[in-house]
Amino acid sequence: MQVVSESAEDAPGGDGAGTVGLVYARYTSTVMATNRLTAATLNGATPVDLTPSDVRFAQEFYVTSLGSGNITGVAAGHIRLQQKADIQISFIA
Repeated sequence: MQVVSESAEDAPGGDGAGTVGLVYARYTSTVMATNRLTAATLNGATPVDLTPSDVRFAQEFYVTSLGSGNITGVAAGHIRLQQKADIQISFIA
């Protein structure tokens, strides 16, 4: 899975969001629906891979920190959670 913004300003040094968090249900061959948390540092309009490979369901997706230039408290663009094939799962508006 990946996260990506519509705006280059959604990055740690930008005027939007800096990082996002994802609460997800994990799936393995022996366990299903174990809740986990992961975070990702945004890189603007460049997709960033999430570390976990066992995401089954996205439960919560939210901004956890703002870029250093952010004075508005909001993301600069829509932030998408997507499969690597560019299939949108969720977004933060």
